[in-house]
Amino acid sequence: MFDLIGAEQFNSEEYARDVVYIVPGLITEGLVVLSAKPKAGKSFLALNLAVAIAEGGKALGGIQVEQGTVLYMALEDGPQRIRRRANTMMLGKPFPEKLWVTREPTKDPLRNIAEFIEVFPDTRLIVIDVAKKLFPNKSRGNKDEYDAVYDDLGPFQQFAIDNHIAIIAVMHNRKSGSDADSPQDAVHGTVANTGVADEIITLDRKGHSVDAELSITGRDIESVDRKITWDRDTLSWVMAPNDAIQASMTPERRQVYELLLENPNMHRTMLAERCNVSQGTMDKRLADMKRDGYIVSGVSKGCYVVARSSELEFAA
Repeated sequence: MFDLIGAEQFNSEEYARDVVYIVPGLITEGLVVLSAKPKAGKSFLALNLAVAIAEGGKALGGIQVEQGTVLYMALEDGPQRIRRRANTMMLGKPFPEKLWVTREPTKDPLRNIAEFIEVFPDTRLIVIDVAKKLFPNKSRGNKDEYDAVYDDLGPFQQFAIDNHIAIIAVMHNRKSGSDADSPQDAVHGTVANTGVADEIITLDRKGHSVDAELSITGRDIESVDRKITWDRDTLSWVMAPNDAIQASMTPERRQVYELLLENPNMHRTMLAERCNVSQGTMDKRLADMKRDGYIVSGVSKGCYVVARSSELEFAA
């Protein structure tokens, strides 16, 4: 008999949690494909995120992240290069104690990652740069490309979900990407790689411009484009301050925020009803948003209004 999940379980708090972000508004739990043209700066972006999480600092210059251990599989770059880049990103501060680097494309990388997490149970992020190095060309038998890639990446996706971490697989765009209908269509091995991923992030940079755009889409998040700028002094990609604040707000929080913009002093029970969540889930969400400065208590008990200090603007 199947292991069934029914109404009792789905109506419980266990299945009512919000989407879990490793980097708020940007990186969720699961397998994340990060793709761009060669030399566009995707490895710098991956290392920016790794350093921020290992430090418990701010990603992209303004998104506060929870600290955790990070494994960076630098399969194309040597440790000296990683050290130099990280040192510049951190403005000369010591290398983060929670950031570990390996260059070995082992025969059983998933087993090695599992062993790493056993030693470092606070692991939040694994970066594979680049994923192609883990899966070199080999005989596929009678498998087509989709089945072969799914066999390669599928176990990593399930492992990330089961262990509540993010695994970023850095990839190259295919050469014909310029003719793609969407940024995600430009990812090398498009259907196979993006089909297994929980989230796809493409970095679009024109030549050596300091400006670029991140196109983000996923199973549990809304599709969005974010402008970022290259900071040569820190070898880092950064967002404008207001964009970083907006990016850090989850869709669930944004829904509450917009309701309060339209209906100041809305009561907690009405907010739960309008957002179609349990009262317990809404109360926790409101408490978190109040703690983070997005909202404040209203004129009556149980009512809330948007904090005056917030200057966020959301697209329709």
